[in-house]
Amino acid sequence: QQNIVSKVQVYMAPKILGGTHAKSPVGGQGVESPSEAFMLKNRKITVMDEDILIEYEVEECLQE
Repeated sequence: QQNIVSKVQVYMAPKILGGTHAKSPVGGQGVESPSEAFMLKNRKITVMDEDILIEYEVEECLQE
């Protein structure tokens, strides 16, 4: 909401964690529709042994 995030990093491992009380990687109020979503660009994928790192830049969006 504050437009302060410029990069997103997602680490994936061959493990499943979670449950009813698991934290979400994204908080806040969210958006009403897909057209309001933050868009990601310039994907980079790095394989680290059995883990995978996926990185994106967040496109700048105009505040209304």
